[in-house]
Amino acid sequence: MRLLDRLVTVWRARGFLGFLRFIGSRALGHRRDTIFEASTGQHDDHPRWEGAGTIVCISRENLDRDLSPRLAEQLSRGEGAEYLVGLRGMDLLVAVVDDSGDVLHHSFVLFDTRTKSLLNESIDIPLFGHCATRADARGQHLYPMALRYGLGVLSQRGHRRAVINCDPGNLASIKGIERAGFHVAREVRTWLVGSWLGLQVGNHRTGERIVRVFFG
Repeated sequence: MRLLDRLVTVWRARGFLGFLRFIGSRALGHRRDTIFEASTGQHDDHPRWEGAGTIVCISRENLDRDLSPRLAEQLSRGEGAEYLVGLRGMDLLVAVVDDSGDVLHHSFVLFDTRTKSLLNESIDIPLFGHCATRADARGQHLYPMALRYGLGVLSQRGHRRAVINCDPGNLASIKGIERAGFHVAREVRTWLVGSWLGLQVGNHRTGERIVRVFFG
């Protein structure tokens, strides 16, 4: 059922051609990732927000109270609905909203996700993902500030390390990630056959070579 829900979400968000590209990427795929990591211990475990707008952090504990219909509608656009489902589990949402309640930036913190298994990270390590800043709010450093705030929240919850990944060609995202205090852990290239066989090669920041064949 989860797979069917995912396919329906992709169809609605990407259209027919995007859906075909998605199916093709699952049959035979290739991706490049730079994986960054940060210690949450370097951040205040009573995080404060000093940027534009108001920051909200939503989890399963306050989901029904603090996820307003207006906020949920905005975050559900595209493939966002799938990420909202994760808030019923372990996932978190860090969002910045303006005085009208419109989203300026959002970042999710993910736990049980396929991306994390591809990156060879355990389920208990928080992964920041599905991060976006509204076009007219860019240049205000909302992205790195939200990441730093999220690290403080994770510190409160007892997590000591968090990761985030992006394509090495996404220079704007890399700049924001590094501004938030993350540093490169490793760089990898991954080839996938279906959803069950993968080959990954890359380099750890220590210089150690990474070669990994994995299943599932």
